[in-house]
Amino acid sequence: FIGIPPDQCIAFGDGRDEIMGFEDYVVKFIETHKQSFIFLIVDEHLNAVRKLSTNESISGSTVVKNIRKRLSQEEERRLIALIRSQKDSPSDIATYSTCAHGILPDITLANAKESLASLWLKRFPPSDFAVSPGYELKNQNYESSRNLVVSSQDLAQKIVDIDTLFKSNIDNNFDLIKQVISDLKKELLVFKFDESILPIIGMINVIMCEDHLEFVEDCWSDLRLRVDSAIDVWDSDSDASSSPDKPTTILS
Repeated sequence: FIGIPPDQCIAFGDGRDEIMGFEDYVVKFIETHKQSFIFLIVDEHLNAVRKLSTNESISGSTVVKNIRKRLSQEEERRLIALIRSQKDSPSDIATYSTCAHGILPDITLANAKESLASLWLKRFPPSDFAVSPGYELKNQNYESSRNLVVSSQDLAQKIVDIDTLFKSNIDNNFDLIKQVISDLKKELLVFKFDESILPIIGMINVIMCEDHLEFVEDCWSDLRLRVDSAIDVWDSDSDASSSPDKPTTILS
């Protein structure tokens, strides 16, 4: 449903043997598919059932970290690995960010392709690859493809949307406000998947658990300032690291 042909998808992890052999399987697969780009989604909690029906939980993020360590630089460059987990506390995200390239947001079928396209294009930007490998850019130029990636402008617009909801009939909009703030969190996880977002994610999680309107309003005022400040820093870092003369790699 995210646009990858079924014959190019592999579901792995049926039973303890497959789970315990997953790391070796992925490394060998990447090593033997030297021209392929690999999109890997791994559950954080892998339950391997031992004999006598006892469960052994294996950390998917640890498995991904081990896989990346075993790959050469060129092989790892062809991999995008995402952790799928319902846990998104700051400590959880800090762990995932040291092991994988991103966390799979809690997305619906309606926006799954767009969200994953954004993660894919951030990992394999057309500026580095001429076109993003595996992604159809027919009749599109580089600038139009960038529209699929969550940008600082998208985050800023989300903040404006939330402000508008607070200023309108807030009692009737309370559930909607929390939903849009939740959407903001998902976009942040796509836009900047590293430890710099942890305080912001922590504040959003507090808001999502709170039912007192005045408290949520106070929290939003602080959260808004943090997000605005973070966006300014991220944009400055992006401008400093970008170079108009950056060479382009053409894939054959």
